Amino acid sequence: MDSNFIKTQIREILEGYPRAREIEAELYFLDKKGMDKILLLEAGARYLAEDSGSTKKGKRKDPFYQYAKIINPQAPAFKYKIYFAKRPREIFDRQKVLAAIPGTLEVWKNTERKHLREYIENKEDISTDEIDRLTAELDERISIEENEVNYIVEHFDEYDVAITNAEENRLYPSLYYVMVDPEDRNKTLTTDTHLRKEVPNVLWQEDTRPYSMLRANDRVGRIVKTHKRIMDRLYVKKRG
Repeated sequence: MDSNFIKTQIREILEGYPRAREIEAELYFLDKKGMDKILLLEAGARYLAEDSGSTKKGKRKDPFYQYAKIINPQAPAFKYKIYFAKRPREIFDRQKVLAAIPGTLEVWKNTERKHLREYIENKEDISTDEIDRLTAELDERISIEENEVNYIVEHFDEYDVAITNAEENRLYPSLYYVMVDPEDRNKTLTTDTHLRKEVPNVLWQEDTRPYSMLRANDRVGRIVKTHKRIMDRLYVKKRG
């Protein structure tokens, strides 16, 4: 088992399950059988990481981080909602800010250039002169910002610094879901999580609650899925 094998196996598993289509991030809805297969691959990735002596830090120390985001391995979600929200990022520690500045600068430059490319591609009948003007303006703005950042880095002790996306308007796909408490099936747990765009997100989604726990609208939903429909409004299911 190696990295390419794990990636290939994940894709083969996910091909057999529905995916949310209304968002950029890949969100797949798995049953227990599918989740168990993904968890086996996670165990394999953990073994590979231990065998190679991986020293990654933070979230990336999770050996499965590069392959997929497993949202709820402990219990199935019986209800979910996709929404968009800001993803806060704040760094106040001076040394961490200093270490993050080069990467933050590169991300900003690449984002600005991407926005310009998309603007040019989507604007009809744009002239070569206008493209050249817009490109030159962006290059000049990037140069000014880059020079200022380099000056701040060289004179770092003279500045109070922090990194935050508080003023950005960018929204990220997020997921709210509800599941039965695995330690007490008479209780439910609600959770929010951000969805990652660079890897598949995997949600174990099944309604395994006892019928007595269901509200009226949830009971109707289960009946529609599990019963045979007769005469438009009659739903039947053989007992046993």
